[in-house]
Amino acid sequence: MNWNKREIAYQHVHMFYGFWFAYLMSCVGITLAPLFGLLIGMFVEAYQYYILDENLYLFDRIRDIFFWGFGGFLTFAISV
Repeated sequence: MNWNKREIAYQHVHMFYGFWFAYLMSCVGITLAPLFGLLIGMFVEAYQYYILDENLYLFDRIRDIFFWGFGGFLTFAISV
């Protein structure tokens, strides 16, 4: 798999927003905050697929959701 600079930047953005969304949820006091990175990623990917009709491959969507979830997991790893 050969990723160009743009794809690496996209995955960094997914991880960044997954991290901060989960961090904000943990500041509010939600105990399962790391899951919110994954949930928001699933919501965004579903929105892009069903509403915006973006035609990405299934592998690309799974990879994007993984990085959203990884960002949420970083919130958990740093806060413990």
